[in-house]
Amino acid sequence: MSVISERVTGVRAIGPVAPAAERRRWIALVFIALAQLMVVLDTTIVSIALPSAQAALRISSADRQWVITAYTLAFGGLLLIGGRVADYAGRKRAFVLINAGKPEASR
Repeated sequence: MSVISERVTGVRAIGPVAPAAERRRWIALVFIALAQLMVVLDTTIVSIALPSAQAALRISSADRQWVITAYTLAFGGLLLIGGRVADYAGRKRAFVLINAGKPEASR
């Protein structure tokens, strides 16, 4: 572990990493990967549903671009709010709350 990472994390590594710590790292990586998968799936669903919504709402292709822009702005704004929630409530608690709320918000 470098001096810089030791200053940031406050942890000094002396020898190999304990098996429990290694396992927690992999579990964290799995949850982060699942969260990223949810983001990609959500974007894919919007992209697939957009032509049907365009036909149902009788909007032009130029207006469809506005829908994509509005979705991106809303996603970015909620990402900022999620960061603020993580600052106040703690990263782990915010991660669990936000990912538990995503399926409900998508209905």
